Amino acid sequence: MSRLRGDDPSQRYWFAQRAMGAELFEEVPKVTPFEAAMIYLQKALAGKTRHCPNETCPAPYFITTKKGQKFCSPECADAVRREAKRRWWNENRGKTSRATSS
Repeated sequence: MSRLRGDDPSQRYWFAQRAMGAELFEEVPKVTPFEAAMIYLQKALAGKTRHCPNETCPAPYFITTKKGQKFCSPECADAVRREAKRRWWNENRGKTSRATSS
């Protein structure tokens, strides 16, 4: 009975090295600082990079520090926050709501 390729442990090792292309990895170039930064950005900060929706933001790209953060800073969020408060006031405490509740 003839041995098939890969039956002998030494043949298996040789075949695996050959199949993986181990000779291709002998001269792998060093990682540049830019590549290292991109790898870090992809692995450690995945899902935390955002773009600030404030159109006048001077630095619109940022990394979130809190869960659900949409704006880069409280200053950028102020306009949206004021509008939400104004809307709530008009619906709950404005002249129209007082007139209907009396």
